[in-house]
Amino acid sequence: MVQWQPKIIVPAVLGLIFVMGFLFGNISKSCPEFTRLVPEQEVVQGKPLVSSGGKESVPKVANVPNEDGVIYVDLSEEEPTLPSIAKTVTRYLHEPVSCSKMENFNPSFVYFIFSVAARYDRRKAIRETWGKYIRPECGTRLIFVLSVIEGTEETREANEKLQKELDEESVKYKDILQFGQIIDGSRTLTQKARLTFEWFLRECPTAAYIAKGEDHTWVDHVKLSKFVTGLEADSVFGHRVYQGSPVFRDPKSYFYVSREDYKEDNWPEYMISMIYVIPKLVLEHLLEKAKEVHEIPLEDVYWTGLVADHAKISRKNTEGYEYDYIIDRNRNVKCPKKELIAVRYMPPTEFYKYEEDKCDTYPQCTPLAVQTNATIPAGVDIGR
Repeated sequence: MVQWQPKIIVPAVLGLIFVMGFLFGNISKSCPEFTRLVPEQEVVQGKPLVSSGGKESVPKVANVPNEDGVIYVDLSEEEPTLPSIAKTVTRYLHEPVSCSKMENFNPSFVYFIFSVAARYDRRKAIRETWGKYIRPECGTRLIFVLSVIEGTEETREANEKLQKELDEESVKYKDILQFGQIIDGSRTLTQKARLTFEWFLRECPTAAYIAKGEDHTWVDHVKLSKFVTGLEADSVFGHRVYQGSPVFRDPKSYFYVSREDYKEDNWPEYMISMIYVIPKLVLEHLLEKAKEVHEIPLEDVYWTGLVADHAKISRKNTEGYEYDYIIDRNRNVKCPKKELIAVRYMPPTEFYKYEEDKCDTYPQCTPLAVQTNATIPAGVDIGR
């Protein structure tokens, strides 16, 4: 009988474990059977879901479940977003009624305010202050734009609760446009803007202008509309045209863009995203020319900078009428309601202070007679 020595057995067992671990690890990288299983809720269809990191969130996920009714998620992704968290089968999770189906609505301006689900207090503040003057009978409309709530398996319960609250909010106010194709985040704003622009052109075809803003921005629509309609409808209008701004290359920066995405060291002039207005024909031209411009995650730089430059569309700002709540806090403005057109980075409580300030009153809204079929100067090719 062969005598097994302990000194031989221990190394042999350890060696066998190492070999099995190596083989199992390599197999799991190539075979979906060894990836994490996610219970199926709704299957991703069409274009893959885009994460806030600017990448497709599930680029290696099968678009159909296997015979066991599960979806396999590739764990080689640094931060895989689980498709079971979001309703990704539907193009729109919430969609307000089309402008074309609204009775006695002759739209001039349609405001699209970008927000995320957790910022209900900001949307409430807007609805109860400057937003209450944006009404269909005045030829204007207010819509809040959101996308899929980003989350992980650990935040599933909280996200589902937040989505339910958003569902109830949408039913109550009927002013929520929530896309089901992209995840809300700082790196998906360019796609969010594109979908918003397309919805506006399709659902509000007779509107003269689209106004895109942020949920931290206070706006005086009367002053803004008078400024815009007093000029040729051939430009992008807004606040603070930035010129020669440096491109941030630090990956940790909110404004990071790689040299592969944009090789120059400085941006062309562009409008900051607090609020900007685009005439309908100009927007159509921008969307067409955007097909020829490489996409970057900075929404305002991309649409009002790179694409506008490529389309030969100028930018015009309301210099002297804008205000940054953080940067300009020491600036002496005695009556903001009278002196300013827009203020950004305002906490919700400040919206109410502006509203209650008796230094000036908002004029009663009157529908503006605007030219919906505005012309583009002869020197600009509108791609038709």
